[in-house]
Amino acid sequence: MSENIMASTPKYLRPYHLAAQAHGADFRTTLWNSRASQRIRFEVMAESFEFAGRRVLDAGCGMGDLLAFLEETGHAPARYVGVDALAQIVDGARRQVRHFATPAEFHIGDLVVQPELFGLGEPEVVAISGTLNTLGEPEFFAMLDRAFAAPTVALAFNFLSTRHAPFHARATSTIVRMDPAKVFDHGLSLTRKIIVRHDYYDGHDCTMVWEK
Repeated sequence: MSENIMASTPKYLRPYHLAAQAHGADFRTTLWNSRASQRIRFEVMAESFEFAGRRVLDAGCGMGDLLAFLEETGHAPARYVGVDALAQIVDGARRQVRHFATPAEFHIGDLVVQPELFGLGEPEVVAISGTLNTLGEPEFFAMLDRAFAAPTVALAFNFLSTRHAPFHARATSTIVRMDPAKVFDHGLSLTRKIIVRHDYYDGHDCTMVWEK
């Protein structure tokens, strides 16, 4: 990717674009540490909210790994819409859509600047897994507000926590951590129905569900 293109790319997307340049439509482009750590987060999210039979919008969907997990574990949604800012990833996901039993579609879009995309497919639940990890605080909370407004039932999401065990990496200029107490308090300004999970992965991250 040229320096001019990289300079015009929002800071929160640059790590993904660099990974896409190196790996293309590949799991490594999603910036997950491993499939095992990804699965832990999916398991916690599925334990916290029942996706089965729901219309789901996956914000920052990657290759559709959340849908694959939900189908594999018996929590298949009624309909799935994935949105990702990387064209290479969406193209790869579209090529494998036939492998899903759930009606699924994938769209290219930056949800930070195109929040209307949260309404695609009239979702009952919006899921955000990993996508918040490069956003600064203003963008982080703005995305949560818009994501919560879109579905009819709930927003389920995870983010990197500042209350992690000491052996986990601290925040950097690229990777952002948020105080779960502050995120919880913000959620309470929108709803009283909040589920919080901070009991996995030694506090590396936190999962919340904000229900309508």
